Amino acid sequence: MYTTDSYFLEKIRQRVQKDLKSQGKLGATLKQRRKESKLTLSELSEKYRISISYISKIENDQMKPNVSYIEPMLNGLDINEDMFESSMEMDEWYKLAINHHIDKENNSIKLKDYLKQRNDFQSKLIEFSLLVKGNEYMNANNHISLLMHSIDQMTSMEFALYIFSLVEHHINDSDIISASKVFAEMNKTYLLCEGLEIWAYKIAFKLSEFHASLEQFEVIYHTYNKRLLKHNMMDILQRNREIYIGQQPFYSPISLVNALDDEMYKNYRISLVLHGEVTTFTNLEKTYDLAQVLYEDIYLKQKPNYHLISFEPSLFEQTLLEYFKMKYEKNRQLYFLREMVFSMSEATQHHYIVRFFADRLVDLLSSQNKYKECHLVEKRIRQLRNIKNLTMIFNKNLSFFPQI
Repeated sequence: MYTTDSYFLEKIRQRVQKDLKSQGKLGATLKQRRKESKLTLSELSEKYRISISYISKIENDQMKPNVSYIEPMLNGLDINEDMFESSMEMDEWYKLAINHHIDKENNSIKLKDYLKQRNDFQSKLIEFSLLVKGNEYMNANNHISLLMHSIDQMTSMEFALYIFSLVEHHINDSDIISASKVFAEMNKTYLLCEGLEIWAYKIAFKLSEFHASLEQFEVIYHTYNKRLLKHNMMDILQRNREIYIGQQPFYSPISLVNALDDEMYKNYRISLVLHGEVTTFTNLEKTYDLAQVLYEDIYLKQKPNYHLISFEPSLFEQTLLEYFKMKYEKNRQLYFLREMVFSMSEATQHHYIVRFFADRLVDLLSSQNKYKECHLVEKRIRQLRNIKNLTMIFNKNLSFFPQI
């Protein structure tokens, strides 16, 4: 009679772990090499006199082939039988790639040495991850479709490595919206190791910076940092703090009023200006900083001495610096604002940044009696808000994230 004692639980656990282990596979490698050689199923069939259906079944793991029968085709595609030995378990290599991606370990040399020894599906997957990590956009881009053809043959570990790398690829390309949509399809089923869990939080933190409510951003920031602290990943913690500080000007002044250090106080001053609390701002001790520059530009309608202050490397402050230069040095304010609202640059995909510049654009157009264009700006903002609502789904779908 079955009982839930430790013996049976361990047997079940071993079987689940075995099923999740990623093994060498002929089908995915065959498909990958055929695609690389730019051969259709029909062309491969004709070249080696093997039926299309037979090759298709191999590629889709629907049958175990007679290796001697297909050996000429394997040799022609430079596929070694060792590549798909069922005993070739790949999970440890994948974990090395994952830990490399989250900056837990620098496994670049070890992984590149591995890639020199193999040229199969698994090695292409790891290579794709490495290319994304190195921000080698074009080379990584060439792997996407090739690997996508084998997505049905991927194990859970392979699928997670591929999708998380693909999301990072979109982020590298400043395509935050596409990254969010892809990431929203994932769930906790694919968090098969601690490295993947940390990676998921890393991605969610980046996406929430652009699309989430400030409350969601705050929660993800703190929960992600707890996991980083557990692994003593202090460099990433510091990097996250810089992003967090750069986001604070968009918070309401009430949430920042008790800030103690100079960095927080600076953002409190900016927040007062951005939220229109001018009286409170002007009653503060006067200092010439970014908040004062914004106050002079927005409310006093005068050219500020922005060249006297330093701009942080955050997306918002660097975009502001570009805006001031375009407005006061090149007299191209309208051009810049239109680009900010209607293009799909990285800054434009940031919900709070685009709203700031959209308000500037509406003010300028209204002063010129261009009310029809004002309507187009409002319509554009509604579109971006809808995109924001759609791409925030990742926080709801991914049940391992704390809910607001």
